[in-house]
Amino acid sequence: MKLSIKNLVPIAAMAIATIGAYATQHKAESPKAFITVQPGFVKGNDLGTVCNNQTDCMVEAGPICTVSASGPYFGQQLWGKTAAGRCTVELHKIP
Repeated sequence: MKLSIKNLVPIAAMAIATIGAYATQHKAESPKAFITVQPGFVKGNDLGTVCNNQTDCMVEAGPICTVSASGPYFGQQLWGKTAAGRCTVELHKIP
């Protein structure tokens, strides 16, 4: 079977379309791949020495991470723990 330009054009178009589909899918997922996830805690007191575990947040800049589930802590800001175990590290919502 002899391949001519007429036969190669549809094959090349399919290859370019397939590569383009994979390339755009990879770009859509890549921003979340570099997020540093950290557990968020509700402060049990002003000093942050008592911490109640709630949900995951991220360290990178963005909107402040808050409790979104209904309950006694609804809307309160979530904090990350320092090396000393205090809830004083500002966290942000995961997109």
